[in-house]
Amino acid sequence: MAEDNPIVGELMSMVARRTGIHLVHADNGQEAYEMILAKKAQGEPFTLLLADAMMPVLGGVELTRRLRAHGFSPEELPIIAVTAATAQDELREYMQAGMQAYLAKPVSLADFSATIEAWNPSEVRHVLAPNQPLSASLRLRYKLRKAETIEILEAAAKAKEPDIAAISQVRHMLHRLAGTAGSFGEQDLSRASARCETMLIEATPDEFGLRLQECLKLMNEAGLAS
Repeated sequence: MAEDNPIVGELMSMVARRTGIHLVHADNGQEAYEMILAKKAQGEPFTLLLADAMMPVLGGVELTRRLRAHGFSPEELPIIAVTAATAQDELREYMQAGMQAYLAKPVSLADFSATIEAWNPSEVRHVLAPNQPLSASLRLRYKLRKAETIEILEAAAKAKEPDIAAISQVRHMLHRLAGTAGSFGEQDLSRASARCETMLIEATPDEFGLRLQECLKLMNEAGLAS
């Protein structure tokens, strides 16, 4: 799994353990690329790749293109996008890059199991009871993530002329929150985060200030500050 969000990484690892899957974690696409090549050279190739579509250093889409160009076929290494971005044009880009399917964040046990069974059935061993509680440390990290997000969003919304760097930081935080909030029972916040991320992607520089104000209102209404 290539995933830069540590909370999503821990959640996915927990889901994988419950289905009997040994999941190895890379923090970005470049690290995953090097690990995949190394394991193949050692004669112990990975059998499936779960890749976050948006990561620093190297995103999942470009990682997929590089692996396919290197000769990894879909039969040898199926690649599944794990993403909060599931608009039709985004899904089309994943498939055109060489991915086989996608998992929408937050990833449920049922969706994860179905995907593994479809693309790597030999790896499924068992499924445990679905009600394993989230750890206190994971909940604390999520609470701190929310606090960091609202701090960054408020600072950007108060700026007279928010710059591209500030918008990119806000978008990054929203993307990460969209992929985790649902796992903590905050589906409204997950949807609001995804909507605000899209609003900022589509905004022109002249619209940044207004869109940030709209996002701040939407996120607060969805429970960001709670």
